Formats: sequence, structure tokens, C-alpha cells
Amino acid sequence: MRVQVVYNFYLDYRLPRLDTGKPLWLTLNVNVDDPTKRYDAFVRTRGDEDELFYAEIGASLASGVLPLQPVDRPEEALVYRVRDRVVDRLLVALEWDADTAPVDDPSCAELWRARAVDMASGVLKHLRVVARSPRVQIIQRRWHPSTQKFTISHPHTEEWFNKDDGERLPIFDGNNSALAFGLLSPESGVARWDDLQASIGASPEPALHLSLLVDAEEALASVRLREAVLSAASACEVSAKHYGATQTKISKTQFERLTAPRQGAKFADRYYEDLPYAVAGQSLRTVDVHVFDEVAALYYERNAIMHGGQLSDGLRGKPDREVHLIVESWLSSARRAAEWIEALPR
Repeated sequence: MRVQVVYNFYLDYRLPRLDTGKPLWLTLNVNVDDPTKRYDAFVRTRGDEDELFYAEIGASLASGVLPLQPVDRPEEALVYRVRDRVVDRLLVALEWDADTAPVDDPSCAELWRARAVDMASGVLKHLRVVARSPRVQIIQRRWHPSTQKFTISHPHTEEWFNKDDGERLPIFDGNNSALAFGLLSPESGVARWDDLQASIGASPEPALHLSLLVDAEEALASVRLREAVLSAASACEVSAKHYGATQTKISKTQFERLTAPRQGAKFADRYYEDLPYAVAGQSLRTVDVHVFDEVAALYYERNAIMHGGQLSDGLRGKPDREVHLIVESWLSSARRAAEWIEALPR
């Protein structure tokens, strides 16, 4: 059977138009050399005569109203209306051959949704550059550690069909379609007053390792895993080197000798075992071997990215959700390791 999924991504800006006066219509054949992964993609911009909201499901999305109410200040509630914010639309249709129809399969839906986002964003990047239009922004997937789920930054709909006969494929608890308002939140965290005073009083800029950890969290949330790994690993390196440079127990020569690269000694061995043991008689490996091992794994992945420009084969071969959980765990351990070494006697 031929499976077809139609995605419509709704935009809060107007896409550049072609000089031909016609809508953009692209047909792309993906993984043509591998029959097990082959699929066709069709990308179409909205024509000026086309409806803004596509089909019945688009009309349902347009009528959506979402109240946004901060937990601590309910009087500041906002009302988000999809119709008020959308001015254009990008359609992506994906088609592939399957032996059986996908039914009630969230993992399958997530996989193809990610491919649709990648396809849409790839076209938008080119359109942005060729039209010299910085207003064009890509569509992003976001990862939410609290729910361990992905969301998409823009309002969107999707519909699943058997293209051979037009039958609707019930992939969502008996339904063939789904819609979402996009990523919205009125919450922006809570800052402790004492910590804010200490941070401002210590330096004109926030502590570098803490900034890097926040950068890593944002990269993880926006599904930029290379950047998340690089920022988290850099935070570990910065905090350890800062500790070595500010401690008063061993000489600079001893510090450099302990942390110099040597056969069989990994980054974590040198900076989170040898250095703190020489200065304070403590080792992260002894205090928390799990965190120590994760820092070692994080830095190994950092080196793989620096040398190869992409995630290691070990991570790239795993499902998206599993990779995000691994990197999320590394980030948590990086923060704990940095906090631990910063608190050691100097």
C-alpha cells in the first residue's frame, strides 16, 4: 500500500513569492538507493487564491482559542487565537510504500513528523537565503524534559491516508488526523533573589560555566544535540580549569602536569579525579561514580563531534527519544559535576 501523510505548517509571516507568479511546488525523492528507507516528499507554498486554513481540519485549527494563565499571576491571563496570528501556510506531503497500514502507532507518527519538519525547514532555509528575507524562520521541534515529548514551534495539522483508495488511516487512537497550536508558554522560570544578587555582585557577566549549561539546556530543548553536547562538555571543562586556576594548594606547574593529556587518562580522569584529589583529597569518581562516568561519556561524545562534525555512530543509530534522554542525563551530570568541583576547598 502507498501511505500518504499531509502536513500543513501555519506561519506568522508571509512567505516570499516566486517571480513566476506561481506557488512553489517541489518533488523530492529521498533515500532513493535504499528501498527500505525510500520515500517521496512534496512541498508546496500557498497560492494567493488558496484558502489560508487547509480543509476541514484547518478550519478546526483556525477556531482554536488557548488561554495562557501564569500559575502565580492568574490576573495576567492571555488569550491566544490561532486565526489572529497566522498569515501563511506551507504544505508538506510524504509518501512511501508499506506492507501494512500503521494503526495507533505514536512512534511512527513521531518519526514521520520529524521528517516533515526537516523537509519544511530545509526548503525554508533556502527560500530565506535566495529571497534575502531574514523574516523567514525555520520550523523547530522542541524537546520537553518534564514530559519527555517533542512539540513543534508552529501551529500545524497532519492527516494520514492510504493513497491507493483514499481510506483514512487511524494512527491516532482511531483517528487519522491531529492538530496542535504550536509551542506556547507564559512561564519563564523563577530566580532566587539571593542567587541573583550573588551573580550580579560577582562579575559583570554571569559565571561562564553556568551560562554554558543554560545554553546546553536551550540546545537540547530545540533539538540541537551537537550544540547541547558541546556546551555541556565545555561547562565541565571551564569549571574544572577555573578551579585549577584559583586553588592555592598546588603550583601552576603541578596543575599543568596533572591535567596534561597522557596515555590512558581521559578528561574526567585528569580534571575530576587527579586534580581535585591533589588539591582537596577528593575525587568525583569516589563521591559519585555515575556522574563521573557520564562526564567521561559526555566528553568522549564532544571529541567525536569536534573531529567528525556530527554525533558519534553510537548515538546516531538510536531512536530520537532515546538519544535525547541520554544527552539530558549527561547535561544533568555535567551540572552536578560543575557544582561539585566549584564547592571544593581551594
